[in-house]
Amino acid sequence: MPVVSAVATLPADPALQARLLGVLHATDGVTVGPVQAGHRLPVVLESDDRSTDRALWRTVSSLHGLVHLELVTADFSDLDPSHLGGSADPARRPRRSPLSTQ
Repeated sequence: MPVVSAVATLPADPALQARLLGVLHATDGVTVGPVQAGHRLPVVLESDDRSTDRALWRTVSSLHGLVHLELVTADFSDLDPSHLGGSADPARRPRRSPLSTQ
C-alpha cells in the first residue's frame, strides 16, 4: 500500500480554505491534520497500488485554490518492485557507474 505524506499550502482566504478542507476530508484515501501556521496542512495519501497513488496525487495537487503540495515522504516498501516501474530482478537492473551524474 503506497503511503505518501505531504504538506499542502492553503490559500489565505478562509472561505476557500474551508471548501478545500471539505473536499480533502471527503476524498477517499486522504487524511489531513490540523492547519498549521502559514496556512500549511499535513496530508497523508494512502492507496492500494501505484497507479491509484499517482491518480490520487494528481487529484489532490490539482484542486482549485490549492497553493502548493509538497512531497515529504513516500513509502512503497510493501509493493513488489515490478509495480514501481523497475525490474524485480536486481541482476537485470541497469548498472550505473559510481561517477555517473545521471
